[in-house]
Amino acid sequence: MTTISVQVCDGTVLPAYIARPAPAAHTAHTAHTAIAPEFYHRSAPPGRWLPADDEGRAEGFGHLAFLAACSLPIDRAAVLYGGWLTASDIPLSRPTPTLDLAPGISGRLLYLVGEDDFLITAGQREQIADALKALGPGHQLVSYPGVGHAFWWPGTPAYDLRARQDAWGRILALLAG
Repeated sequence: MTTISVQVCDGTVLPAYIARPAPAAHTAHTAHTAIAPEFYHRSAPPGRWLPADDEGRAEGFGHLAFLAACSLPIDRAAVLYGGWLTASDIPLSRPTPTLDLAPGISGRLLYLVGEDDFLITAGQREQIADALKALGPGHQLVSYPGVGHAFWWPGTPAYDLRARQDAWGRILALLAG
């Protein structure tokens, strides 16, 4: 893995880790490039990673993936349990909810969420699914019954191997197609 520097329009430099082909634990065998930007480079010490706990989840990382898909020319995006899309509860979703930016999605988007996710209610899932359907083919919301927030991460209370395996298969299909 290599560190690169990305010039940001405000004059700062955003460090990012990049792997070609991706030797990251979950993408090693897929030959896809992986990038992990330090989104909080303006306000946190270098190398800061979000913890896999309630504090880290409160930072809205899944939200960032959805926002990027709305704002950048991204060909394919997989969003895992991105919360706070339907309201303006966090700074990233202001002045209007991020879901309002969905018409800006130019590529395909796969949104994966557990039906027992404490951040994303059934009503919010319905709003997100409706917004994706309005964009036409190539956009999908998949929800997993009995599965909570952070189902992807081993060692967390919500970890669900079955949901993770299904999600990973869908992510690989998205990237391949």
